[in-house]
Amino acid sequence: MTANQNQDIVTRRLVLGAGGLVLSGIANIALEVLAKPKPQNQEIWTAKRVLSGQTLEAVPEGSTKRSRIRLIGISAPALDQDPWGLVARDALEEMLGADPFILERDVEEKDDSERLLGYLWTDDKMVNVALVQNGYVLAAVKPPNDRYRDLLENAQAQARLLGLGIWNPQNPMRLTPAEHFRRKQQGG
Repeated sequence: MTANQNQDIVTRRLVLGAGGLVLSGIANIALEVLAKPKPQNQEIWTAKRVLSGQTLEAVPEGSTKRSRIRLIGISAPALDQDPWGLVARDALEEMLGADPFILERDVEEKDDSERLLGYLWTDDKMVNVALVQNGYVLAAVKPPNDRYRDLLENAQAQARLLGLGIWNPQNPMRLTPAEHFRRKQQGG
């Protein structure tokens, strides 16, 4: 066997080993993301209007009074971040549909804009995680509302590895929502 043949064998083994590690990493992330946590409370709500990829108007069961709800642990592209803002809004709207959902609260009840804060659940699936996992929004966990930090961050790692949505290498989101907002404030 020649030195070049030995080199080729070593190179193939390294490439196969690296590929195996990547697949193993994706599988581990997928298993953790797919582990099914359950909501810790059972507030039943129905969506009336989705305003963005992270905010909606909804009514609690037995009431007609609308409240604004902000999904926590995520940061959605602004509506004018083409095409990502509208895609995120439409994805949230599709995930919620007309069926009731469960609103699970974390530590803080409301944000500075008086929106209710929470995780949304449909069919035993957390909508916040599904939005991140499919690359519609960023994971943006801020204490003290960090009950599902690991789940959200692992969902984002999976979306990035798979190049989904905002992580698509052919058409990535170039600015985070916070960077986009700052640029608009500076007149850019």
